[in-house]
Amino acid sequence: MENHSLINKKHKLYLIFLFAIIFSSCSTNKIISHKVSKEFKNSQIIDKYQVGFALYDMQKKEMIFQKDADKYYTPASNTKLYTFYAGLKMMPDSIPSLRYVEQGDSLIFWGTGDPSFLHTQLKGVNAYNLLKSTNKKLFFAPGRYTGDFYGNGWQWDDYNEYYQAEINELPLFDNMVLISAKDKGKMDILPQTFASCFVLDSTNAKPFKVMRDFNTNRFVYPKTEIAAKYGQQVPYKVSNSTTVNLLADTLNKYIGIINMKMPTSAKTIYNAKSDSVFKQMMLPSDNFIAEQLLLVYGNKVGDDLK
Repeated sequence: MENHSLINKKHKLYLIFLFAIIFSSCSTNKIISHKVSKEFKNSQIIDKYQVGFALYDMQKKEMIFQKDADKYYTPASNTKLYTFYAGLKMMPDSIPSLRYVEQGDSLIFWGTGDPSFLHTQLKGVNAYNLLKSTNKKLFFAPGRYTGDFYGNGWQWDDYNEYYQAEINELPLFDNMVLISAKDKGKMDILPQTFASCFVLDSTNAKPFKVMRDFNTNRFVYPKTEIAAKYGQQVPYKVSNSTTVNLLADTLNKYIGIINMKMPTSAKTIYNAKSDSVFKQMMLPSDNFIAEQLLLVYGNKVGDDLK
């Protein structure tokens, strides 16, 4: 009898302990839910935006709190996490920059989408040095990327903003024109190749801002004097001819365009360190690098940059 009574007591204690854990867990989740709900209700920031949020208890397999979690949103910069992860899995120590073959007196090259090629911050110069140092005639073979110059989800009317550079297989200088102030209120334009594309609008007296035509590299600026320490980045309109002209001016060499499919034997020249490129993508949340890296990953798996 005593043993049986002892067992019953232990069983009851176990049940009490188990229920205490269960109720404690439920109570904790309710407290968390109440606190998070209060934060959402009192936030002066969240009301200004469309926000989806879900807090899930992995152990209990139950939802603690959710607000519009079932709605569809444009994922925006969260997708850079997947781009970063793919790069960690796919990329070697350095980013592949150009594919090339040498035939007779010619060096023929194809782009990989490498964003570090002459990038203003990453300063990948290995590919540039290859083209600069060779004595062979240079030919660019376009056609590996045939997609749109914007990825899905971009707003067309943001084409003039720094965060929406166009996509192409051989990006140069961030696919961007940098406008800054020089002495005596004059503009400094980099790359200088685009300086001849700037046009004064003498009827415009609004605060200084450069606007590019949507379909061309025509940059219009107002008659208002540029302010000291002014800085603006404007995406340039990409095209094969623009790429070749810009690279030729930078190398101070003639570059031809050739229609040629890339052979499997094409060599690869690598540019900036991969971890440096990933860091530049993640810390300032650089859209240009993220978009171009997807093309670089395509180079890794096939002939086309998809």
